[in-house]
Amino acid sequence: PSLKPTASWCFDAELIVLHHSGTISCGFSPTLHIMTVRQAAKILNIEGKNCLRTRDKAKVRFRFLYKPEYIKIGMRMIIREGRIKGIGVILSLLTTEEEEEQLTQQQQRNVSPRQSV
Repeated sequence: PSLKPTASWCFDAELIVLHHSGTISCGFSPTLHIMTVRQAAKILNIEGKNCLRTRDKAKVRFRFLYKPEYIKIGMRMIIREGRIKGIGVILSLLTTEEEEEQLTQQQQRNVSPRQSV
């Protein structure tokens, strides 16, 4: 068959926050449950917003922390961290070339003028 599964580090998902007592922002690392996958992932980007609160919905970019996983577009996911709960659907997977390019751009933006001197 023409199936060529590849493991992904990064992916975009539509996320709905069901419950959170505060705010979720970039850098937050909840545990994701996607079918049989159970791993922590860091939020790299929240499209159109600075933070998410209870009942907010947004497109979010995640990056697995420990190893790439075999996931597909359309898979449903659950996030949890203590009492924080959320659900979502995977919208797109990033290839390794796209991931590396975006990570270098992000690192360049995060370097302050003092560090570059």
